[in-house]
Formats: sequence, C-alpha cells, structure tokens
Amino acid sequence: MPKLRELGIHRSRNMEDLSLLPKIAPKLKKLFVTTSKKVTDFTGIVDHPSIELAVVDGKKIKG
Repeated sequence: MPKLRELGIHRSRNMEDLSLLPKIAPKLKKLFVTTSKKVTDFTGIVDHPSIELAVVDGKKIKG
C-alpha cells in the first residue's frame, strides 16, 4: 500500500505487532488504532519515517 496516507484500525483486539508498518505503508502520515490492548511495542510507529500523528487506544504515540 505505497500510496496509503491515513489508516484507522478498529477492534483489532488480537493484534500484537505493528513492526512491519514502515514496509507496508511507507508514506503513512496518520494512524489511529482502537481496541488493541495487546499492542505493546510501538517501534514500528515511533521509527516510521513519515508518520506525523499516531494514536493507539487514546494514547498519543507520535505527533
């Protein structure tokens, strides 16, 4: 998804990992994730070169 700029992931309660996000969506600017309590490693978000705003379960991770 090289042209994806904004992504919302909702009710993904079994999702644990976002580390491949930079490879899957290299031009992503905004990410919103809800109901994903198992995500504990945010390196895929923090190290993403183009993300300007990232919110996971109401917590601002980047931006």
